[in-house]
Amino acid sequence: MIRQGDGGRIVNITSVHEHQPRVGAAPYCAAKGGLGLLTQVMALELAADRITVNAVAPGEIATPMTGQEDTDVTTEKRPGIPAGRPGDAREVAAVVAFLAGPDAAYVTGASWAVDGGMLRMGPQATPTWRATPGAAPERPPPGTAVAPVGGRRFPTGAARGQHRSGGREPRQPGEDGPTRRPGRETVW
Repeated sequence: MIRQGDGGRIVNITSVHEHQPRVGAAPYCAAKGGLGLLTQVMALELAADRITVNAVAPGEIATPMTGQEDTDVTTEKRPGIPAGRPGDAREVAAVVAFLAGPDAAYVTGASWAVDGGMLRMGPQATPTWRATPGAAPERPPPGTAVAPVGGRRFPTGAARGQHRSGGREPRQPGEDGPTRRPGRETVW
């Protein structure tokens, strides 16, 4: 692209886990985070050559990776996502097409989340975040926090045995905490 001198577009596909960590997915998150920073550096280095570099960060999308390749996303319910459903691969493709087109000539170094608003929810992304009109919102029990992906609850540091000094006690068998299952993600 540089030698041709006509500018160009580079669109990297990352993940919402470029921005939001996920328990049990350190290598995946590190790879996506690294690609996100590479996108930003490339944007700075290639801007003078009229080459834009952006990233698209999909959330839960109905694809083979999520086991939903033949799913009609309009019939699926995801109460922990503001849009209320998983995304369709065509919705991701539309953002990629925009970034690759002439209308995005001044857009560079950005990561576009295509996640139905999931990243904006953070720890609120639970199936009960939508309160019934006029009712007080449901709160998690004291001593728990909520994982942003999947709506799983897990103990906060104080409930996990954090010492007053800020250090951690060693876990004893049977205590709350992550459990590794062979061939599966970490579960709480």
